Amino acid sequence: MKDRTYTYRIAGFCLSLSLPDRYDPDAMLPSFRRFKAADDGGCHHILDACMTEEKDRRQEDSCSRMAMDEISDEMGYSALYRTADGYLVRLRPHNGSCVHTMYASEDFSDVKIVLSIESRYAASALCSMLRIAFSQSIIRHQAVAVHASAVAVRTGRDLYSYLFMGKSGAGKSTHSSLWLKNIAGSFLLNDDNPVLRIEDNLVMAYGTPWSGKTPCYRNMGCPVKGIAGIRRADRNIFVPLDGAAAFSMLLRGSSAIRRDRHLFSPLCDTLACISEKVGIGLMECLPDAEAATICRSALESAVPCGMQQISES
Repeated sequence: MKDRTYTYRIAGFCLSLSLPDRYDPDAMLPSFRRFKAADDGGCHHILDACMTEEKDRRQEDSCSRMAMDEISDEMGYSALYRTADGYLVRLRPHNGSCVHTMYASEDFSDVKIVLSIESRYAASALCSMLRIAFSQSIIRHQAVAVHASAVAVRTGRDLYSYLFMGKSGAGKSTHSSLWLKNIAGSFLLNDDNPVLRIEDNLVMAYGTPWSGKTPCYRNMGCPVKGIAGIRRADRNIFVPLDGAAAFSMLLRGSSAIRRDRHLFSPLCDTLACISEKVGIGLMECLPDAEAATICRSALESAVPCGMQQISES
């Protein structure tokens, strides 16, 4: 059976995906439709992915016995293993469903995804595997995928983005919805997995094909004005963060393999640069309109720690 190769452009990066000829990429990956590209001309190509239904016996031969990272909850099971030449990922999208496997090179620039195609969750597994591979492959290129909800605001000719970070259930999506209802010119950029990228000395935020439970797949990017950690509280107050506190907040929400120094080191460099260029703070808030207006005002006036260092020198 022949394969067909498709190209996608996400956050200014290109990835190629090879599928057996009988599979329709738009049907398997509907959230990727807006990211399709005719070719990778003028785009930084970072990832080659191949999907197959074949059995791959390298799993038994080369993966370590102990998982580097393992998660099992009501949503399913995932595990990351180190291999002799890269990584192996096992994914079970839902409890009781089939296990799917991905073999990745050390820098995640080349991956092979082996799907249990009889599974009803094969398409969602493919989407998740590509998210994992993409989020690691961009790290060496001054970019990082973050667990956040991102809103963009257009004022006249200006367009800026604002990101809201926090653990699951903290109220990121709720806070974004408050901006959409109460701040003119605002719209959702991505609700779960935007990409931050440093370009031409600017921090840019991009939409991606991965947006959690909210179907928001915008193929666009704009400069970041501010980033706020969201924490539920009985009052609305914004606390500016800089230095180690700002860096730590960004790190907690970043998609990266922390035990791999070849990935973790460039990640830290990128996050340090972001924290110096963008105003960052903690928004302790209620789910009300005032929270949105206070947060926006605070982020608009927040001074990046890099600018603080310049003014103090």
